[in-house]
Amino acid sequence: MPVDNFKILAQVQPGTGNTTIYGAVPANHETIIKGINVVNNHSSAVTIALYLATSDAVAEANVILPAVSMAAGSFATYEGTITMDAGDFLNGIAGTASEITVTVYGDEIDVS
Repeated sequence: MPVDNFKILAQVQPGTGNTTIYGAVPANHETIIKGINVVNNHSSAVTIALYLATSDAVAEANVILPAVSMAAGSFATYEGTITMDAGDFLNGIAGTASEITVTVYGDEIDVS
C-alpha cells in the first residue's frame, strides 16, 4: 500500500550555476509537487530559472520557468501539479547566488 508524506520537499537558495533544488526522486517513489514559492531576498532584481529533468542537468528542452527577473523583495507562487518519477530532478539557476529562496511543497509516494 502506498504511503504519502506531504511536506516541504526542499528549501534552497540556488547559485549562479546549475543547482539541485529537489532530487533525485528516490527509487520506488514518485513525487507530486503541489506548490513552489520563489522569494527574492535581495535589495535589487534577480533572475531565476527552473528546470525539470531526468538527469541533474539543465537545458532549454527541460525548462519549466524561463529566466525571469524578480523585483527586490518580491515573491511568486506556483500552485499546480508537477509529477516526478524516480530519478527526476528540479534544478534552478539564479542571476545572483544565495538571494532567491525556492521552497517546494509536495507529496512523496512510496510505490514499492
